[in-house]
Amino acid sequence: MAIYNYRKGSTTSTNLTKEQLLQLRHATLSGAEFLLSTANHSSIQDKLKNVYPGNLNKVFGIYSVTTIATRLSLIYDGMPHSTRNTVATEGNTAVKNFSDIFNNADSNGARLITVNINYYELFNATTGATTLTLPVSVIPTRYHF
Repeated sequence: MAIYNYRKGSTTSTNLTKEQLLQLRHATLSGAEFLLSTANHSSIQDKLKNVYPGNLNKVFGIYSVTTIATRLSLIYDGMPHSTRNTVATEGNTAVKNFSDIFNNADSNGARLITVNINYYELFNATTGATTLTLPVSVIPTRYHF
């Protein structure tokens, strides 16, 4: 069994609609929850099945729900609980950021929001290869009306 760890990843600037904010929030929350649970492989697939592949890629760096579920399972099995807890806690910070940005955009009538998304990379500690990414903070830089 491989051992997994995390490291600070990239920061990406992207324009998002309010619908995309909600999908990214949902996907990030689902990933963070999975890291802390003993949920089975199919439960994460069920939670992510209605998220557009492009939005999955913005969260996990992967377009395929099946691949995301497989990799989350590998990470769950190969990452110590305390490390998974750290990653999930930071992921939940991003979930709150997505919610706050959505609420602000919704109340102010913004149609598009430019955000910077900061990621953790979850990686195979033996090979150094990134397995998937997870947002850990989201910062709005501009609201477009």
